[in-house]
Amino acid sequence: MLSMNDNPFAVLTAVVAPAILTNACSVLCLGTNNRIALGVDRTRIVSAHIATVEAGSLEHRAHVTQLERI
Repeated sequence: MLSMNDNPFAVLTAVVAPAILTNACSVLCLGTNNRIALGVDRTRIVSAHIATVEAGSLEHRAHVTQLERI
């Protein structure tokens, strides 16, 4: 097995690999956070529409169904 002294790229790999892994995890977390934020925004919009529509109407039922899916 080669040691760190035999291969100059081994040290570079040991330094860069954690940085790449950390960056990838951060990108995944940001993507998840954006999806959750979009869900919250959509929930607020649909809830506001439900408040303005007459209860029991077709539009009201459609919004309630949409809210349940969100």
